[in-house]
Amino acid sequence: IVETSSLDVILRIVETSALVTHWVGECKGKALEERLRRAQGDAEESHTALVKCRSECAKAVSAKEVEVKQRLMQLETSTSSWPSHIRQRTEEAEADLAKAQDELVEIRTAMQKEQARLHARVVQLEEQLVDREEERTKAMAENRRQIGDLEGALQIMNEARVALQEERDNLQEEIELEHSKPRVESTDRSSMEGVDVLYLKNVVIKFLEEQATTAGMALLPVIATLLQFTPEEFKRTQTAMELLKPPATASGAGGWGSSFGL
Repeated sequence: IVETSSLDVILRIVETSALVTHWVGECKGKALEERLRRAQGDAEESHTALVKCRSECAKAVSAKEVEVKQRLMQLETSTSSWPSHIRQRTEEAEADLAKAQDELVEIRTAMQKEQARLHARVVQLEEQLVDREEERTKAMAENRRQIGDLEGALQIMNEARVALQEERDNLQEEIELEHSKPRVESTDRSSMEGVDVLYLKNVVIKFLEEQATTAGMALLPVIATLLQFTPEEFKRTQTAMELLKPPATASGAGGWGSSFGL
């Protein structure tokens, strides 16, 4: 009600001001003075009403504050008049609530720390996975290279085997032909030595070309067989070759030597 009265007073003041402005433009002389006096009277009445309205509003606000204070005092008084066991339970509940809030803060802090630790661990594992993948890739490349060397050595051994087979067949034919002729031991020995030297020359040339690789190491048992190396001579030759080889292929000839019984 007070707010509505204030609004009406303000509207009346605005309307009165508008009327005064309008009358000033239309009236002259005594009529203008009469209307101005009336307007001034209305303005004074409006001002008086506004002052009265403000006073009433202030009184209403003051009364409301007094009422609120009284209700707060009554509430405090009623709380203090509660039975002791209810007040105790209320205080315990408030204490439990405060404790639970503190524990919740601690749990959140611990969860944040654990989350940060797990994130760091995941990053570390990802880095280790990348490193291991790189190592695996390098190892696979090295294995492929060694397999290629071994396949090359195997091809050389197969070619040598085929050549030996052909040589054996040729020698067998020559021996059969020689059986039908008077046997001359020196001529037969020269022929055999000529064939052995030719084959040995090819094998030695290939060995010298491949000596720093796995294929070269694979030829060592062939040369050792043709030259009839002793185990000590084979070991000395193998050791000398290993000093010339790259570290990655340093163990390639052991198996071939063992297969020839050296």
